[in-house]
Amino acid sequence: MRRGENDLLYVDKDGLVHFPPSWTEQAKENWFANLRDKNEDETPPGMPTVYITGIYGASGNVPRVDSEWDGSLPAGLDRGSQGSMAHINRRPVWFVGAKWHDHEPPDQTERFLAEGVWEGYADRHLNDVKSVQRGDRIVIKSTYTRKHGLPFDNRGKPVSTMMIKAVGEVTENPRDGRRLKVTWKPVLPPREWYFYTYRRTVWKVQRSSEASSKADALIRFALDGEEQDFETFLKAPC
Repeated sequence: MRRGENDLLYVDKDGLVHFPPSWTEQAKENWFANLRDKNEDETPPGMPTVYITGIYGASGNVPRVDSEWDGSLPAGLDRGSQGSMAHINRRPVWFVGAKWHDHEPPDQTERFLAEGVWEGYADRHLNDVKSVQRGDRIVIKSTYTRKHGLPFDNRGKPVSTMMIKAVGEVTENPRDGRRLKVTWKPVLPPREWYFYTYRRTVWKVQRSSEASSKADALIRFALDGEEQDFETFLKAPC
């Protein structure tokens, strides 16, 4: 597809790609594939967590990260009428535990929310925690198994379960591998997610472009309040 000088798309501060009406669905898919191919590395520390650009035009270059752009629309473009939009936030979501077995109480969720922090081990998961970026989304979870009172027929078998207790956004990472500053929001009441879980204290859940992605389904459940499609997981439990 040949693009002219006036056939533009742009990415706003929320990471939304605004496509012009002339682009077909296949052209959009090709554009995203090209973006992934050229941007395999994670966003450098200190840079925005989404791609921000003024105008992406006929040059064919992948959008550059520009922290100075004020989000204003290019001349002649109107947010409400210029084609469709899609999100391209490629940063992972961090699902973290909050239980310290050598403390009283063991569950530190209440303290973390009150102090606006998350704290981990002194000798484990250090590199993962150091790699967290400002603006990354983070979720406090608790993982266990259940056999009774489930919202689907588990045929008497234990089911891996993960409770979502709070969601937040990282505001600062001192890079010590142990501590993050976070703006938290409690999930009230806590919500349970099934099958696709992980017991490790720090779980880096990477976003995917596949419609059937279990990781994306989990992220939408935790961050957007979307319900879990039990049938999909019952057919292919993790």
